[in-house]
Amino acid sequence: MKKKVAIILSLSFLFLLAGLISCTKKKAPDTPFTRIQGNWRKVKYATDDNNNGRIEGSEIHLVPSTLDDEIFFTNEETGQETTVSNGVTSVPLKFVWKIVGGDSVWVAYRANDTVTYAITAVSSHDLQLSANTQFGLASYYYVK
Repeated sequence: MKKKVAIILSLSFLFLLAGLISCTKKKAPDTPFTRIQGNWRKVKYATDDNNNGRIEGSEIHLVPSTLDDEIFFTNEETGQETTVSNGVTSVPLKFVWKIVGGDSVWVAYRANDTVTYAITAVSSHDLQLSANTQFGLASYYYVK
């Protein structure tokens, strides 16, 4: 009799445990779209000063301590970039965005002001975006 009770209790516990596990919230798939979402603070920037098509260590610069530049990507494909320079906050630049080609993010600040950044790296705490600009290759380094 004790054996039957133990088996019934064990089975009941297993069914209860299985029910709890199946009710847990499913995590969204890990993609560039999900990883890029959130608030990012720019910590470094770089331009291809010698115009050789690569960013080299000597071309990477720290963002000055008097400047705070942040970009925010929402899960609704909208966002904004804010800059505080010497304690003065600029007007936030609102934008829409989307992942293109699986490894780039297209950002439209206005109908005629768009840029496509290559997502060089993105993790839960680091983001690196690169783009060819009118001044050549540029990279931007962010942290959460």
